[in-house]
Amino acid sequence: MGESEIVLAPTKDNKVSGVITISLVNAPAETKQVGFDIVKSEVNWWETNEAEQDFDKDDSDGWSIEVDTTTYANKEYAFLAIAYTNKIVPGEMPLAISVVKAVIDN
Repeated sequence: MGESEIVLAPTKDNKVSGVITISLVNAPAETKQVGFDIVKSEVNWWETNEAEQDFDKDDSDGWSIEVDTTTYANKEYAFLAIAYTNKIVPGEMPLAISVVKAVIDN
């Protein structure tokens, strides 16, 4: 299995708009839930309380969520997917973290 990575769909020229799907592919086998975040790209996401994860706890259709980008300002963001086991333990590293930057352009 390859490294975990985020896929944004639909996307064109590194831009997204409207309702998109954010997916984590090649998640570690022991993944039981994936948290997804969208944070301002100029923010170090690991140092901020800005992040509010939306979780997918059912991999029967893959690890993904839908997001309405019209609720965000038009600018560059970091899209994150964080793979966890059953428990999220503060201070403990997750199984995998994937980040991709894209511009929301509605």
